[in-house]
Amino acid sequence: MKNMKSQFWTGFAVAVVALVGVSTYAYWGGNVIDKGNSNSEGSIAQDAVIEFSETLRANVVSKIGQPIEGFEPFMFMQVYPGLTEQDFNNVSALIGGYRFENDEIVYDTQGAMELHTAARAISDEGMAQLLFNVSTRLNINLEGGGTIGEIVEMLEKAPDSDSANNVTPTTNEPASGANAQANITGTITCLPHKGDGPHTMECAIGLKADDGYYYGLTNMNYPDMADVQDYVRVRGTLTKPGETNYDIVGSIAVTSLEKI
Repeated sequence: MKNMKSQFWTGFAVAVVALVGVSTYAYWGGNVIDKGNSNSEGSIAQDAVIEFSETLRANVVSKIGQPIEGFEPFMFMQVYPGLTEQDFNNVSALIGGYRFENDEIVYDTQGAMELHTAARAISDEGMAQLLFNVSTRLNINLEGGGTIGEIVEMLEKAPDSDSANNVTPTTNEPASGANAQANITGTITCLPHKGDGPHTMECAIGLKADDGYYYGLTNMNYPDMADVQDYVRVRGTLTKPGETNYDIVGSIAVTSLEKI
């Protein structure tokens, strides 16, 4: 009898240990923090992920308000012009996740049902992947002395090349010459006037890109294609602004416009 009781309690203890192990793995999504593995987000310490997540989210709240249904990629890109679409590749959401495909961010339910309106919000695991992607692209080694502060500082700056939007002008004319192919994300808005003199009250519809530059839009049927405050991706031919009363860096002859 004593032998049977001993076997019972031994088996019970093994079962408890196994259950705790499985639960822990499920809670962390199988993503064990392993500083020896530099090929995944798992190589980044948890406190760095927390600092990165809290910093980015707090800045989004301060700049554009508290999102009711979680933080999605376009919100971070509105606030951080140094982010690129590629940075969100393999970033998981509460349901499914994001991938970079055909020069854009694509949301994929990954076979699951989009059961609630917060499904597309980036999960904590997704923020870890985002940090890994960004730190890798910026060549900042968090295990070798790099800091989250350095990463955030670089993300707050508009990129110096065309990596984020394919066309990123640094002067008052298109970066790639008089006619360039534009592939730009931003917000539909009323274009700002030049100078401080008297202006008419009409709203000239244009695009405020993620990097803060304004573009005029032509070949666009407003409001059929988009409304003011819509976040969109615009593709078309970018030309010099010419004579205009508006503070823009160029005009885009729209060939496609996609609401994001």
